[in-house]
Amino acid sequence: MITRTDDIFHVVPASGNWEARHAAGRLSGPQNFLLGGRELWTDAQESLNGMPFASAVVKGTKAGVSAGCAVVKSAGHFPFGNQIGLEQQSVYAANHALFTADLKWPAQTFIRRHFGLGSVRAPGAWTRFFCLPPAQQQAEGRAPYWQAIPKAPADKPLMIGHWHRPPPAIVLENAAGVRLEFGTGSDLWRWEYSLGHGPESGSYKLMLDAGGITFIREPLMCCAEFAPPVRTYRLTWYAAWTQKHAAAPEPSEELVATGLDAQGNLDKATLPAEGAPILLDFSTLPAQDLWRRAEHPLDMARETRGACLCWETDSAQKRARNAIRQLRTLRPGGGELVIRGATPGVCWDGSHLGKRPGSLLAHWDINALFDFSEWSRKQLGTAWEISAESAGPWAELPSVRGLFAPNGFEEE
Repeated sequence: MITRTDDIFHVVPASGNWEARHAAGRLSGPQNFLLGGRELWTDAQESLNGMPFASAVVKGTKAGVSAGCAVVKSAGHFPFGNQIGLEQQSVYAANHALFTADLKWPAQTFIRRHFGLGSVRAPGAWTRFFCLPPAQQQAEGRAPYWQAIPKAPADKPLMIGHWHRPPPAIVLENAAGVRLEFGTGSDLWRWEYSLGHGPESGSYKLMLDAGGITFIREPLMCCAEFAPPVRTYRLTWYAAWTQKHAAAPEPSEELVATGLDAQGNLDKATLPAEGAPILLDFSTLPAQDLWRRAEHPLDMARETRGACLCWETDSAQKRARNAIRQLRTLRPGGGELVIRGATPGVCWDGSHLGKRPGSLLAHWDINALFDFSEWSRKQLGTAWEISAESAGPWAELPSVRGLFAPNGFEEE
């Protein structure tokens, strides 16, 4: 449910396990996020040349429920210079939230050193962090990794991680097994554009101090004054969480996948009997190569593709949703559904984003998977128990492990 006390919007799912607090008089946010009653992260905000947007003029903040998810929207402008406009939409579902920021950049507005977006603080003691490396580093062979977090310094902050391109995902873990994930949205190429300054102009840091960790996200850090081209810049980022991150279950090898044709139609002859678990394996969807990920920039030149669908393609989404609609009709009473092949990954094919064929644009399909999982849960309802198989580095991410879980706001 969403309630308001004084100037605070409280976003709480049906389980009551977490709470996001948005201040009506502040842009962006949330200003506080609690998991199991404990403050997990705070102060999601923007900044320009070291000045936080906390002093922005707020035109309005509203909250409600749409398609089974909680939505908070805010709009306003930074009251200095030519007034940078900012609108943010925050969508909460299951154990994740996706944030979309629209920056309306006016003429003759300069970044003299830093521009920050979606920087957050995670208070408390953390034992290690997991990094899904930037897309370019992955292409160069850098694998995902865990890294121990040292003892916090007593005097000044210690930088324990630094990247000039945005990592798709960073996960913090504490001694109790709580995991907190902060990620870049599917639009990696927009973050790397650095408001027109160009790649390698960003700065993404994990700063450790005695009180916790601050994740500083700066799409642009420049050494000389820079005026971004006049336009609206849209950037997305997300957060995800688990209170106790258990080991990933073994793949359901005993389950036989229900057949799918090239249009996503179910083969009724392979559908299990009533009451038996159903396996939908989207990795076996007879898909055109162009629907699959170009996992390396050279794949575009070689015209080679990986085995996995890129969920940013309209064709993949259309066929997967067709299968879910048919399942809803064929099993109106619900049941158990296991989904295979719904894990994110980096892709370089710009045509998946509506750009010209052959264009290179780094993206990963986490936004599309959030959208598909939330939509599927809304379509099938809470009578269904739905799980997504994950393995390898994806099993480490709370965002992936929470896909297809109840959104928490279905009945509102």
